[in-house]
Amino acid sequence: MSGMFSVCSEDIIVAANTDFVSVLDAEKDFVQFFPPELCNKLFSYVSDKDIFACSQCSIEWRHVINNNSQWKRRCILKGWYKLGKENDRFKWTKTKSHVGDEEYQFRRTPLFSLPPVASLRVTELCDWAKYYRQCAYLENNWKLGRYALHKLTIPEDVVPTIYNACDCNGKIFAAGTTMGYILIWCVDGRPHFVKSILASGRRIEVEQLHMNNKCMVVLCQSGVMQCYNISNEVMYGHHPYEITYQLRIGGRFINENTYAFHVDLLTPEQIEDVHRVSRSNRSDEATLFSVGSLPVPFTSSICGMGSSSSNSLSLRILRFAIKLNL
Repeated sequence: MSGMFSVCSEDIIVAANTDFVSVLDAEKDFVQFFPPELCNKLFSYVSDKDIFACSQCSIEWRHVINNNSQWKRRCILKGWYKLGKENDRFKWTKTKSHVGDEEYQFRRTPLFSLPPVASLRVTELCDWAKYYRQCAYLENNWKLGRYALHKLTIPEDVVPTIYNACDCNGKIFAAGTTMGYILIWCVDGRPHFVKSILASGRRIEVEQLHMNNKCMVVLCQSGVMQCYNISNEVMYGHHPYEITYQLRIGGRFINENTYAFHVDLLTPEQIEDVHRVSRSNRSDEATLFSVGSLPVPFTSSICGMGSSSSNSLSLRILRFAIKLNL
């Protein structure tokens, strides 16, 4: 870092000796000499540890570093933000422990809070700088063991099974099983079991599951896609954990690498037909779609791709369905 700034100082001295900027003082800070965009670019090459030290050097330096583009880039490099996905940075109003047991009362609290601004000359931290500090604080708590483990209890009447897909929106955790059930827990506070939903039919595997704050989209092995209302309000006339709509994704292979889709809204009677078709398939075929009464097996021999590609395809379908429901 010192080497980079020394080079900048030499450039300033050279520029000050020219006729164009002879009025400038060669001893000026490079932050005052360069435009903010260039200064911000220079600071982007500084390590995360050094950038905090730089922000404490002067008010001018802090003002330049306190930039959303600067901290967003650092969040992306850390893996704390994924491009194209919904970000939770504006939902983090506070983080605190819900554990009240005596064994945790003497441990350091995971409560995150920023100190108030000490001077009117100092601007408040930008959104991405706050988000970076929250993520860094959370990661540090994980490394130092400042957390409590909560076990998700399963009622005795729920059949033990293999969990195939899961997702969490910060308040609700859902897991799809190979037996066709969706198990839902509330994790806002002390985790507790909410309910079990038979998604598409017994022994019809839940292959993919995704959710946001309003809806949960499930893709079953039979090719049925269901969208559930998981908000606390009645949405489109449907109460919480009721199906908003259900679809059957069909189509046909045009060639080895091209699959043409069509989507049909389904009634409960039509879903039963899809179940019967799925049960008749051979065990070595992973059927994701049904066209009319004929199953379309999604195997590497037919579509020229492995099972990982079929999973990525179903993921794209689910994300598209979530966007439609927003």
